[in-house]
Amino acid sequence: GASNYVLAPQGGNPSGSQLLFKTYDFGTGVANKPIQIGFDFIEIMSWDGEYFNVYGNDVLLAQKRYWIDSFYGNLDGDGVTNTLSKNTAWPDEIHQFSLNASTDASGKFKLGFGSTLDEALSNESFSVDNIKMYVQYSYENFENGSNGWNMGTWDSLNYSKMLGLMGGTNGLEGYSKTYAFGNQNANRKVRVKLEFYKIRDW
Repeated sequence: GASNYVLAPQGGNPSGSQLLFKTYDFGTGVANKPIQIGFDFIEIMSWDGEYFNVYGNDVLLAQKRYWIDSFYGNLDGDGVTNTLSKNTAWPDEIHQFSLNASTDASGKFKLGFGSTLDEALSNESFSVDNIKMYVQYSYENFENGSNGWNMGTWDSLNYSKMLGLMGGTNGLEGYSKTYAFGNQNANRKVRVKLEFYKIRDW
């Protein structure tokens, strides 16, 4: 994070199986829903072609090989040089990941990491930082009704059905719907994405 604390350096094994993992419980309200995962992968010291593996619900989501730039050049093609391990001869690199997956039938998601590193942690290791997850709780296109909003839908004929028509509210909240995400999601951030249509002569 911002204070330069990351998960403790991790090693690997020849199979690359997940050695580091955690299960997140988002509640049954988001069972089998799309989830977007983002995090920083820190390649520490002398990687020489080993694989970094990412798992979602015990299934391999992503796999990529990494090499230390100071010896092999930029074979892995991305990353920002850093010196978290204080070894300037073998500079570390930070790589950003963005992956898509789904929660399971209980609304849970298990995130795991592994690698095929085969030497001591003092020589080659990895860490992760800044893990973020976004679960698609709801998607509403209003083709089958207003889905609990305090107004009906409007058929635009040339496009599709949408929420509206809506007029002026003197700048006050005039149209609303309350979404319940469950106690396990209390005080978590919510990201809202929508399409706004400006209709006629504003």
